[in-house]
Amino acid sequence: MLELNSQEEKFERFWTLIQEQAGKENSKFFMDCGEGREIETDEISGEDISGWLIPMSQVLEFEKEWRKEESKLDAWDDRLRIAEWNKSGAKITINLSRY
Repeated sequence: MLELNSQEEKFERFWTLIQEQAGKENSKFFMDCGEGREIETDEISGEDISGWLIPMSQVLEFEKEWRKEESKLDAWDDRLRIAEWNKSGAKITINLSRY
C-alpha cells in the first residue's frame, strides 16, 4: 500500500502475520470485523479479528460474494474463524480458531 501512515504500516505487518498463518492451511483469510483484545508494539498494531478462512480453491467464488454490498455469506458459516494473536517474548503468532 502506498502512502501509509505509521499506524497503517504497523497494521499491515499484523495482517501479513494473519495471511501467513492462513497460507499454512492453503487458505486466505477474509476480514469481517475486529473483536478487541488489541496489541500495540513498536512494530505491530492489531487486535483479534473475525472472518472467513477460505481454501485457495474457493477464494474466487467466496470473494465475489464477499465484495457485494448485500452479500449472503451464510453458506460459508463453516469457514468462520477468529484470528487470535499470541505473544511469547518478542514473537507474535496467530491462531485461526473456529468462531
